[in-house]
Amino acid sequence: MPFRLILPDLLDLYKYLEAYIDRHRGVLLGPAKDPGTLFVKTVKRTNLDAAYDSAKFYEAWRTVIQRYGIYNPYTGRGAIKGLLLHGPHNLRDVLATHILKQTGSYEQASYAIQDTPDVVRQHYGRFLPQDKAALAAKILNQVWETPNVGVPVATGGLGQPPAHHVSGLSVFAMIGHAHLSHKMPNSNQIGAFL
Repeated sequence: MPFRLILPDLLDLYKYLEAYIDRHRGVLLGPAKDPGTLFVKTVKRTNLDAAYDSAKFYEAWRTVIQRYGIYNPYTGRGAIKGLLLHGPHNLRDVLATHILKQTGSYEQASYAIQDTPDVVRQHYGRFLPQDKAALAAKILNQVWETPNVGVPVATGGLGQPPAHHVSGLSVFAMIGHAHLSHKMPNSNQIGAFL
């Protein structure tokens, strides 16, 4: 089943897509046969194939990033200072890693990059183990963000969080990790969390 996501109309995205589909795409195609893809390349007399293969798409991507993405301080052109030349696969890596770190879900990351959870686990799983503890601590800490009025909370009084709820969970996670790795944290390491 193909991945489907309705994109928000940010910065008039739909206006530009409609213009591309209604006018510009046909100009790029010229007399060539329509390959049935959204993006097509300019057709030339020597080559009537308008479809992008992976190598041509990669080349076009890098050219666009180089011309319009990377900020050039001498010309003032380009959108992003510090952006380095990269291919489309790097965007896939960033997207999968970001979603995996935010949600902890291989399935959610797989939807975003239109692949399987097993592929995400194999290629991007190394980013998750330490982040799962942080994600769990973040979820547990949300309990203290909205205290229940009139309900006693451990050492914090009525509806008040304890003084060191974040550090307590961090120490708990650190000791749990140490237990799994058979190395106990020293007092300096624990003190860094308090």
